[in-house]
Amino acid sequence: SLLNRRRQEIHGRIFDVLQRIEGTMPSVLAQHAAEAGRLADAIRYGRIAAEQALRRPAYAEAIAHLETTLALIDRQPPSPEVERERKDLLLLSGQAQIAHFGYAHDTTINTYAEIERIARETGDNELLIEGLYGRWAGNYVPGRNPLALEIADSICEVSNRVDDSLARALGHRLRGTVLTMMGRTDEATAALKETERLYDPAQHGEQAARFGQDVGIAGNCYRIGVLTLEGRLDSAASLARDVVRDLDRVSHAHTAGYALGHLAYFLCAAEILPLGEDTARRTIEISERDRMPLWAALGHASQSMAHVHQGRDQEALPELKNALKTLKDLDFSVFRPMLLATYAIALARTGQFSLATAQLGEAQELVEENDARYSEAEVCRAEGHLLLAQGNKLSAEASFVHAIGRARDLGHLSWEMRAAEDLAKLMRESGRAAEGRTMLSAIHGRFKEGHSLPMLQRVAQVIAETV
Repeated sequence: SLLNRRRQEIHGRIFDVLQRIEGTMPSVLAQHAAEAGRLADAIRYGRIAAEQALRRPAYAEAIAHLETTLALIDRQPPSPEVERERKDLLLLSGQAQIAHFGYAHDTTINTYAEIERIARETGDNELLIEGLYGRWAGNYVPGRNPLALEIADSICEVSNRVDDSLARALGHRLRGTVLTMMGRTDEATAALKETERLYDPAQHGEQAARFGQDVGIAGNCYRIGVLTLEGRLDSAASLARDVVRDLDRVSHAHTAGYALGHLAYFLCAAEILPLGEDTARRTIEISERDRMPLWAALGHASQSMAHVHQGRDQEALPELKNALKTLKDLDFSVFRPMLLATYAIALARTGQFSLATAQLGEAQELVEENDARYSEAEVCRAEGHLLLAQGNKLSAEASFVHAIGRARDLGHLSWEMRAAEDLAKLMRESGRAAEGRTMLSAIHGRFKEGHSLPMLQRVAQVIAETV
């Protein structure tokens, strides 16, 4: 009922008093400053409130503070200072939205599109890298690998124009990430080694939030993915333990969720167990505590993938079904081909042929549409399992042979071994045990690491049983 001027005066007096009281919440100060018409103070304290929420982390709260503060920015007369403040608030918004909504959510994509627009209008190359990163993530996470690779190349090109070693490390990290999921191991390794060369933990470790998660840790996650493809399983496990230790160094919640989720996925896919299962459980725990649904779903998906590899199909199916639904709802499709192939195997082995066929068909489409060769051999192997479960041994054998050939062409030794294991078992059932043993022994002999892990122990047992 007060007149606007009188109400503003009262809010101003409250603000002046509260500002002198230690421990007053920044959000409260921002609210009273805004009501008093002191926009500069309201924006300053709104940003502090958002930064505190991000550190807790409380992403929904941070987003709310940032939306309110950005609305106040729009009420100020244009000036270089106002534009700088708006740019900084948009960058904070992007970080919060990645963690809360996901990389491919419309809100996140729109924020980074606005960042990119401002950067191009002002000729700000450093800001352009931030905007391009958001666009890269918005394409990579849904699995659009060729387009994501083009954007990563653009980031590498733009980063060469600025004196920013972290931005240059980012460009190569993003290239290595996409190339890993495209199954191009040699190129991925080169890009990720360049990331390692450019990344300085002492200099860059405190900038973990700048590109969603720590660049060095993210690069190492995908190095683990490459190592597992190449059959360097002990090296992958050792690097995974190093990454977990590095999480204490950066102390950033979203980096922890990102890293643990990726580690769980790559380790469980390659049957580096029990380390993979332990990592998946930790992913779920941390992600549910800090309200990061994407990484929680990836933890559940990885855990159930390990269960399928162990033959625990009935136990795995409900968890994997729910995790796949969540990942699809969040438009996180880059890992779906492998997960769908694993799901199809479990469904086939439990007699659910129609549903298995549908999952396998989606996986095959994603592989071809997105050049997702990381999963190609495993998708071929899943087809063999489905055919075998339906009693079509001849076609199943052809699928296993095709899986072995594609894995060998791509240099994916682990997937070659797994398909060969299935083929050798089928050969033994058809009276060709010696032929299968010879093939299996040759591939097994190419592994220099990982002989204490489940897959190679299982294969060694198959070889021994056919002597």
